Formats: sequence, C-alpha cells, structure tokens
Amino acid sequence: MTEQQLAESCRDVAFHVDAPKTRLEKIKDWYSANFHLKLETLPSWETVDELRLVANAVKHGDGSATRQLKQRRPELFSNPDYAEIYKEHEQYGMGPPMSEALAPLSGQDLFVSAKLLKAYVEGAAAIVEEIARYFASHGDQFFPY
Repeated sequence: MTEQQLAESCRDVAFHVDAPKTRLEKIKDWYSANFHLKLETLPSWETVDELRLVANAVKHGDGSATRQLKQRRPELFSNPDYAEIYKEHEQYGMGPPMSEALAPLSGQDLFVSAKLLKAYVEGAAAIVEEIARYFASHGDQFFPY
C-alpha cells in the first residue's frame, strides 16, 4: 500500500508527465526526475525498502525479494518458537535453519514480529511525513503561484 500511495501522489492533471508505475524503484526515479527528491536519502527509506521486500516475499514466496531479504534479515526466516533449540545448535557452530519461504502467505516460513510490524508501519507513515516536509521547504520550486 505504501508503494501505491507514493505512486498515487504523482497522479495529478497539473503534472505534464505520466505518473510512475506502482513499483518502488520506478517511483523513486520519478520523484527524483520530477521533484528533485531522492527518496533513498530520507531517513525512513531503508525501512520502506525492507517493507517492500517483505511484501514481495509474502506475495511471491521464494523469489528474488526473498533472497534479498534473507541476506538483509536472515532472522525473519527462523521460527522464533524454536529459539531455545537454536541456542543449543549454536554451541556446535550451527546457526538456526532458514525456511525456504515456500508458503509465507499462509503464515509459514516468514516470521515478522509485532515489534517489527510496528516499525514497518511507523516507517511507512514517516516517509509520507518526510516527503511533506520536503515540499513544505521547497514549495516555491514546484508551486510558484
């Protein structure tokens, strides 16, 4: 939904260019080209980008987003209910096993805690606030009337 809302804010008849497709990479490029705003420089960008990976991992299972997310946050693929067992494995030099993320949409293989979900929600809200602050401080560039 964050991607959709960021793309939706670019749909206005006052713009003389088409709005971006609803993909975060395309949206990022559009904001840079048309608003001179590099979204990746905003404090909440990393959280929003990670949220994109989580959403795509949930939707598509074991694909490229899942591989990227496993590199960034491998702990999301280890069941927290088995944390004690994983601690026992550590004494033998073994890390926790990572699930293959074959059925994350059904609640398996990807483990997002309530705390992390709250951080994602706060990041999604923060990027909108950061964009609003950017426009408030650069309004004359875009709305000279």
